[in-house]
Amino acid sequence: MFGNLKILSITPMSFDDINETHALQENMTLSQLREVIREIYPGEDELYVIEFVVAE
Repeated sequence: MFGNLKILSITPMSFDDINETHALQENMTLSQLREVIREIYPGEDELYVIEFVVAE
């Protein structure tokens, strides 16, 4: 299934700034989220939070 998204914001953040709120959004513990991010993006310390809504 495909859809359209409206990007509201793109905010840079460091790996160290990932917190419990981000983990809850992903339904994970903070340690789980950090582990998953390290597996997907090894060695990356600059990440981005993309805020969006589904466009109609």
